[in-house]
Amino acid sequence: MKKNIVILIFLIISCEKQLKKCNYMNKELIHLLYTKIDSIDFEEHREEMILLDVDNDKIMKCIITEYKSDRNLQNKINQLDESKKKFYSYAFDRVKEDYKKYNYIDGPYFDYLIQKRDSNVLNIMLNIINDDKIEKEQKKEILHNISKYNYFRINDPDGYTNLRKEKSTQSEVIQIINSGESIEVLDNSDEWFEVKTKDGNIGFVHKSRVKTE
Repeated sequence: MKKNIVILIFLIISCEKQLKKCNYMNKELIHLLYTKIDSIDFEEHREEMILLDVDNDKIMKCIITEYKSDRNLQNKINQLDESKKKFYSYAFDRVKEDYKKYNYIDGPYFDYLIQKRDSNVLNIMLNIINDDKIEKEQKKEILHNISKYNYFRINDPDGYTNLRKEKSTQSEVIQIINSGESIEVLDNSDEWFEVKTKDGNIGFVHKSRVKTE
């Protein structure tokens, strides 16, 4: 109990410096989260709950600054943290339901979990790209999202590999990619992966030179 009080006092002091920074944040958002968190409807206030999670540090500092005089502040902080965890579970359950029903995933809850770089939704995406029943264009969309995790990297014993214009070792070299560099895989449907480098160049790399994290 004493430890929580000390931590809370420290946060209040540090958050005084955040007062000006909090002016940019929607006051209605802060008020809603603080006053309604114990009964908030996840579906109705999906966007607010997503912000509470992905922008949590900023929002919590602003809440503490705004409500530092409230005797129930610590309880509210605990409620906010618990609701954030419950919302994550709710969102992931929705994504799992979509995958079970449609054998595919998209939508706002999926986007939220991608933004969090969630490992559970990554596993679902890996199942999708390895599913022969999924259409090529749908796989491309999933591959794009997987690449946001820096999941695909170059792995060549020579220390680098060549990004080629066509699917051939005789094709023109567009760029040299060092081993360990992350790439975005655009198409993995055959022996040569179509990829996009961090520099924005698009070409082909043999699949033997691509590793997954």
